[in-house]
Amino acid sequence: MDRSLYEGVWLKLSTDDFDYRVVLSVNSSDPPRDALRGDIMCPPSGQWEPEDCVGKICIVDVGQRTGSHEIADISRVVFETTVQIIEAEGVMAVFILPDKVDLYSPSLADLNVDFNSIGGDRLEQAGLQLEDFCFGVMQNSHGAHLAEHLKMLVDGRIEEAIQEALERGDHNQLPAEVKDWREMREDYTGRKFYFNPARPDRPRFAEPIIEPRTMAELVEIREDAFVQRLQALLGFNPKAIIVAQQSWRPDPDFVDLSEHISIEGLTVPVAMVGYEAGVELRRLCEVHQSAAVIVSIAQGNGPFFWGNGSQGQLGLENLENHDVLLRRENEITGETFKFAMDPRYLAHLHEMQVNSIACGAGHSLASTEDGEVFSWGNTVAVGGLLPAAKQHLGQPEKIDQLEGLVAGKRVFAGANNSFVLGDMPYQSILGPVDQ
Repeated sequence: MDRSLYEGVWLKLSTDDFDYRVVLSVNSSDPPRDALRGDIMCPPSGQWEPEDCVGKICIVDVGQRTGSHEIADISRVVFETTVQIIEAEGVMAVFILPDKVDLYSPSLADLNVDFNSIGGDRLEQAGLQLEDFCFGVMQNSHGAHLAEHLKMLVDGRIEEAIQEALERGDHNQLPAEVKDWREMREDYTGRKFYFNPARPDRPRFAEPIIEPRTMAELVEIREDAFVQRLQALLGFNPKAIIVAQQSWRPDPDFVDLSEHISIEGLTVPVAMVGYEAGVELRRLCEVHQSAAVIVSIAQGNGPFFWGNGSQGQLGLENLENHDVLLRRENEITGETFKFAMDPRYLAHLHEMQVNSIACGAGHSLASTEDGEVFSWGNTVAVGGLLPAAKQHLGQPEKIDQLEGLVAGKRVFAGANNSFVLGDMPYQSILGPVDQ
């Protein structure tokens, strides 16, 4: 069974089982109760014409419009581009955040410029309200998966167009919406534009877009119905139940079934797997009608963390579907203190086979059986390539600089230092120690 949607706002595609989480802006309208629907518009180049947005759910990669990781700069892109999409009569706007930027809810309060200077005055003159439009952001990992899926759909349409053109004996082997456009340049400026003989008075300056032809809908889930669905399925007394997560990061946790299901009387094993494993299981079931599954318990090391997490050292931030950290604000300093009262499973390292953990003053490290090393917490000590403005890393990130250099076997931490004991990929020039 699929893991039903958690509480929150989700973007669903008609051509994909993946659930894309969306965090709406503070200044956005609420999704309609019967879902918000429309075709997807996601230009690979990041450029479009107003006519491309009409009636579409527009996907915008923020990284194509700014190289900054500052919230003020990202929010400026969000609000400035949202105004343009409203003016172009788009249905909704979803912005893909840059890599290593935490999911947040954009607000006009984030801006370091006057909203009127980036289009707010145009909305007012046109009698339009920002608060009547639905827009939000999506984390980079979800955005990358969405872009990959849309590219697959576009590539499929190109292949279909080529096949149809070959059958007709037509030399133009492009989909209908782009086949008549020709790239040209202005005589005096050399500026590139696109010309269509069927509409000579309306050239394009953005590259014509091949439509992925997929319908999307934005839904808001107000109640998580997973346990109730599981309880109903258990009533059929199956041999076992495999629950497949529907989002890229699995965020597995121990599901509390005690309120609805008697654990002592549970005779059916229930296992939860990540999105990729779920996709592979479904594929095998489609290919092999009588596919069999063996469920076994693997002996592994499950890392649990609790205590002070104000610098991200617990690694429990940015969980996709729920927040396990408690927060208290210091009324005098305004600082926010984050902590976990009870041991919490470090879901980011699920299935990583952790074999070593070390903790510093404000950061943590872990190594795995495969030789990978992860770090998180205060950026003074975690290493890795991070945005300069980022003061802490709230979830484990692999230290890519060690890739191909050493296989980490054990990690150690000082107050603000990190150490790795690793297997070198080559022998010492001095030879074995006993010689």
